[in-house]
Amino acid sequence: MRADTNISVTDALDNGRQSGIGPGAIVLTADGELPVEWLSVGDMLVTRDNGAQPVLAIVRQRGLTACGTVLPDPVVLFPGDCVTTVKPWEKLRLAPGHRVLLRTSLVQQTFGLDEALARPGDLTRRRAPRPDPAMGPLTYFHLIMPRHELIMAGGLWLESTCPDMVRRLGKDVPPAAAQSLLARPQQTVRPSLTSHQASLLRQSMPRDLSLTDLFAA
Repeated sequence: MRADTNISVTDALDNGRQSGIGPGAIVLTADGELPVEWLSVGDMLVTRDNGAQPVLAIVRQRGLTACGTVLPDPVVLFPGDCVTTVKPWEKLRLAPGHRVLLRTSLVQQTFGLDEALARPGDLTRRRAPRPDPAMGPLTYFHLIMPRHELIMAGGLWLESTCPDMVRRLGKDVPPAAAQSLLARPQQTVRPSLTSHQASLLRQSMPRDLSLTDLFAA
């Protein structure tokens, strides 16, 4: 029997979720791969659905959320078979609420979907993300594009900044960039798993399957 398949395609990011791409992430642009720190407004990012699309604005959050609380530690994704030899730049650090594309057969079997978005913080078996001492001061990068897109970072497809996060960033986002994104129908680029649905998926995952392998499947 399949689990609840009533997955909303509206922007379901709730007020308690923090998105953002962490330092060192390697993002795929039309000119090749670049560290997220090197990106500039106007750079063209490769998207899954709409070819190369421009970055309208980049917001850097340092230390605190838009509400003034401390930024949550990131979930760190890297190849599961090289835990002891992985280089710092091979790690993809994401805020716990930054959604990543799932294409695994587990999503099809459980929810009847070929693709869905899920938050790594909902899928990790850890009770809370573990601080990464190699990271230094925590900064999250928000890449605002004309629409909600799937972009590639660290070899995985993940979301660009969603409309709800743009609203919460408020005045930190240039008005023209915010208007471009918020003027579109408020839908996520793919159906998004709720925390409960992600929990069901996590319970069905093989114990030896890492988050990176799950997202890369």
